[in-house]
Amino acid sequence: MSDTSPAMERIVAERYRLMTPEERMRIAPSMFETARTIVESSLPPTLTGRGRRLAFARRMYDDELPEAALLAFADWTDRASHHPVMPSVERCESLSPPSTSSA
Repeated sequence: MSDTSPAMERIVAERYRLMTPEERMRIAPSMFETARTIVESSLPPTLTGRGRRLAFARRMYDDELPEAALLAFADWTDRASHHPVMPSVERCESLSPPSTSSA
């Protein structure tokens, strides 16, 4: 389902095609954060923390990940604090391996 007209979809697609890879990489985190915020705000407030993480994972990744991965995400906790976590750009970046330079 989409509320975007075909003409606007073509304009947006053309704009993305004109971007450099660096420009696309620069906007990706904010696009993900926007999507995450929209999904989180649409979840019922009565869900438990685990229920929210599972609903979030299903909404974002249901067609791409097996059920076991969605359940593992729902059960995921920060090992240091033993608190459940929700993904964020900052969190994902902090989990990325450090870049190596070949200088």
